[in-house]
Amino acid sequence: MGMSLLLALICLGAVAGGAALLLLGVRRLPLLTAVRPPPGPLPTVSVVIAARDEAAHIAATVRALLAAATPGLEVVVVDDRSGDGTWGALEGLAVDPRLRRIRLDRLPPGWLGKNHALARGAAAARGEWLLFMDADVRLEPGALPRALAEAGRQRLDHLAVFPSLEARGLVLRLMLLQFAMSFLAWFRPWRLPEDRRAYVGVGAFNLVRAAAYRRAGGHAAFALSPLDDMMLGRVVARAGGRSAAALSGGLVRLAWYPSAGEMIRHFEKNAFAAFGFRLTRLVALTAVIALLGLWPWLGLALATGLERALHAATVAVTVLVHGVLARGSGWPVWIGLASPLGTLAMLWLWWRGSLLACWRGAVRWRGTTYPLAALRAHHDRLMRD
Repeated sequence: MGMSLLLALICLGAVAGGAALLLLGVRRLPLLTAVRPPPGPLPTVSVVIAARDEAAHIAATVRALLAAATPGLEVVVVDDRSGDGTWGALEGLAVDPRLRRIRLDRLPPGWLGKNHALARGAAAARGEWLLFMDADVRLEPGALPRALAEAGRQRLDHLAVFPSLEARGLVLRLMLLQFAMSFLAWFRPWRLPEDRRAYVGVGAFNLVRAAAYRRAGGHAAFALSPLDDMMLGRVVARAGGRSAAALSGGLVRLAWYPSAGEMIRHFEKNAFAAFGFRLTRLVALTAVIALLGLWPWLGLALATGLERALHAATVAVTVLVHGVLARGSGWPVWIGLASPLGTLAMLWLWWRGSLLACWRGAVRWRGTTYPLAALRAHHDRLMRD
């Protein structure tokens, strides 16, 4: 058997096995729309939102939260040094006693801006549960009660809910699918209840018991981490908390990025952090992604005989997985036919963000510069603990 034929066979086995693991795993995740809150009062919950230059989104987000009339709800919005009128955008809603606003004018040393803002919001929150969510997330009525009911049913300390993503444009949708598949395959969130070493976090919806959050050290435990949502899941799990993940089924919605270019620019903050600030890890993952996500398409065009048939089978599995995940977001199921575009765009996203950080010796985000050496040292300490 020739080397290229052997690699084609290995590639098919890896893609088929990974696809089966991913699709079966996703089926194990509970769906919020299937949860029915029990009769009687639910625990109180404080929604904590860090907002920096979010005047375009924050009022609609808070208005939807308050309109849902969730019993025991408190909304804490932390304006983190905004310069675009974020504070004023909430002026008309501030008469509602359920809304509390905190304004920050400075960032202390040793903190990432968002982490500091969320820590300040959590310190002021009074709920038995804390929901950390982004300023542009939309919660449908019933989302919070169902999430609290699911957390109670599983006796959880932390519940991460994957939102339903809204996106326009072929390349952006492909990038989001590629990101989702990589994330799910690597972290396997369906393992959380039975594997205490596993962890996950979702910036759109991180629900955590307030006592467990404080026992784990809160955001101060990962003050300089760009991966704040994931690190919240990690520190809660390491402190003995019980975590799980769920699918929102449309109850949590997020238009994450308006365009593929905006997604690429946004990942300047955390692209390198995803690889532990190590280029060797990025090189290794690039090789794997190129082998599994690009080479079969090239082989389909250039190979012959059995090798071409193996590549065709690999491509078919790839298209199938993209189609299944795309259907869950209401996107065309044929989108996988263009998956190499998404693969190339994601590789560019990772390399661009990582090389910019190396070239600058720092991560620059929303007007603040964070030295790369400090970020790497903080990350290494977190992963050792």
